Amino acid sequence: MDNKETSELEERLRLVEGLMFATLGLGVVVLILASAVLVCQLNPEAAETAGSAISLSAMSAGINETVGPPLRKVFEPLDDYLARGYMPWARIVALGFFIGTMVWVFVGLKRQYVNLEAPSKKIWYDLRFWTIVSMLPHLVVYFYF
Repeated sequence: MDNKETSELEERLRLVEGLMFATLGLGVVVLILASAVLVCQLNPEAAETAGSAISLSAMSAGINETVGPPLRKVFEPLDDYLARGYMPWARIVALGFFIGTMVWVFVGLKRQYVNLEAPSKKIWYDLRFWTIVSMLPHLVVYFYF
């Protein structure tokens, strides 16, 4: 390798090293915050005696006071619109996609293409059948929610 390639490689290695340290630092911060939340959840009295700054209710109230008002201005109209017209159509479209895919898998795909080395011609060996069976729980979730 010549000097130009070596310097480019060293520059990339420094960049990766910086990203690694930044990721490690972020991981430490997340670990500390997760530990504080866990302590607050497991022992609320200890959280109150340590100060209200680390209590979950104080953190939640602080976030709601600072970030809540601007976000409400943005998301309340969107929530109203989605509540009025989105839900029935979203469910219908999602169910249509699932049912359409199931029909296409069973009718559109040739048995020979899907089951090249199936040991038998029974439906239990047909992968198209198992594709439909595996998609049924998704249909139940979309019907329910």
